[in-house]
Amino acid sequence: MTASGTTSPAVLDQLQRRSTDPKRRILFVGATIVTMDSGLGVLHDADLLVEGDTIMAVGPGLSPQSAVVVDARGTILAPGFVDTHRHAWETQLRRIMPDVDDLGAYVMSTLAGYATVYRPHDMYVGTRLAALTAIDSGITTMLDFSHNSRTAEHSDAAIQALIDTGIRGVHAAMGPHFGDWDKRWPDDLTPGSDLGRADRAAHLRRREPLRELRQPAEGP
Repeated sequence: MTASGTTSPAVLDQLQRRSTDPKRRILFVGATIVTMDSGLGVLHDADLLVEGDTIMAVGPGLSPQSAVVVDARGTILAPGFVDTHRHAWETQLRRIMPDVDDLGAYVMSTLAGYATVYRPHDMYVGTRLAALTAIDSGITTMLDFSHNSRTAEHSDAAIQALIDTGIRGVHAAMGPHFGDWDKRWPDDLTPGSDLGRADRAAHLRRREPLRELRQPAEGP
């Protein structure tokens, strides 16, 4: 596989078919690489070799060996950004939100309006869309301040969306401000609780090391 052919469907097919291979090797060639290493600095016209989920080498003229080669000329490779506060469940409201003049009007439209009728599936849709748009803009870690966690099932759906997109994510569950909900938060985040989310959190840590369940900090 040569660099000149990396924009072809064949290369995309190679990447997709080998996506579950823990030893999959990908070589990005010809990029400007922001290493965040004081000894290396910013490298121009350089290569980056990834094996599985580990960066194995950075520098010019790396050997492709058995790697899928991606032509990265004209691009910048940098560590992923971290988004520390996003209300992911609201993402699908972007196109239908009315113009509002102040925070109060926004709260009444979203938290007291749309949020009260959200189903677990709606949580999944919003969170998945949020994670995908984050990845598309270079964000690889996201804290989802999920202040519409009406039931443990709502949290389950949001967490599943994080898992399905592959993003490194924290689901910070919080009870809603308006409408009906199970009123088990935050007690069900306590270790040893039999109310739902605590057991889910322990299971999540064992099964999905890139995802976490947390309680967000509340303001005064």
